[in-house]
Amino acid sequence: MELMTITAAAIMSMYMSAAHSSNNDFRYNADIQDGRVKTQYVYRETGNELTPRLRYDYAYDEHDRIASRTTYLWNGLDWQPAARWSYSYTPSGYAVELSRWNAVRRRFDGATAKTVYTFAPDATAAYVTSFARRDDRSDYKLTDSLLAAYPQAVGPDLLAEHR
Repeated sequence: MELMTITAAAIMSMYMSAAHSSNNDFRYNADIQDGRVKTQYVYRETGNELTPRLRYDYAYDEHDRIASRTTYLWNGLDWQPAARWSYSYTPSGYAVELSRWNAVRRRFDGATAKTVYTFAPDATAAYVTSFARRDDRSDYKLTDSLLAAYPQAVGPDLLAEHR
């Protein structure tokens, strides 16, 4: 089974699902280039009005996997950067690091949170570990870990391996 990664096709599928949902007050639009969602916009519908709320900018790597997602908030006049998720890949999984926008420095600070997804060789389970740190100069500290698996795939050997 192929390793699970977040590809351009997955982002497109999530966008299409959200865009066609009528179960909430949010509406979605996207700039799509070369079959990839480059930018997704989220609007709140109030009566007959749409108000901008969020904007997501996506970047992809040479393997068509997501490399980063940057989130912007609408301040009533313009889009303001808020956060950036940066993705890195290994043969057994991927990691996501979160950086916040520093309005004083007018740039993103170093990452202060990180989640690592490590998949079992047959992709039936994932070991997920989360880390946080005060700033980009301090060491990461483990905040949470879990083993996510399909119930039929969990055996005593797999559980013992991640204890």
